[in-house]
Amino acid sequence: MKKLLILTFILIVMITLTNPVFSNEKKASDNEMKIPINPASMISVQGKIQAVMTTVQSPVSGQMNTPVAFIKIKIFDKNSNKEHFVQLAPGNFLRLQGLFLKKNDQIKIKGFTAQGSSELKSLILEKDGRIINLRDKFGDGLWNKSELLKERAGFNKNTNR
Repeated sequence: MKKLLILTFILIVMITLTNPVFSNEKKASDNEMKIPINPASMISVQGKIQAVMTTVQSPVSGQMNTPVAFIKIKIFDKNSNKEHFVQLAPGNFLRLQGLFLKKNDQIKIKGFTAQGSSELKSLILEKDGRIINLRDKFGDGLWNKSELLKERAGFNKNTNR
């Protein structure tokens, strides 16, 4: 019996010492380790949508566990007379925001280009006077942080999924 008590005590001490909750080490938050988007890489585009496309992206480690259907558009910028391909957000996130896009819709986009890519990633989209934020200042999608999206997908506080 004494051996069992000693082993239990040792096990509790080991768990306590290895558990980060009881550790004095402070971990940097994700945002402290990230670099905000460079303002020089920001681009504003305004014009008519030429095409609306859906592309399926593979899961990103730590963010999603299933492939996601992203909405991309092709837009002709009336200010620069250039055509741009723009990655917006997952289709279900846009639908939850009440945003439906189609060819010839007039929109404004503020976005950035990722290093090594010519495609824009939209931070902010404006349509019919509505402004919708799609990404944070680090370029991370707000759909990953959307409580409404998680709730509708079945990830609520009462489940452990």
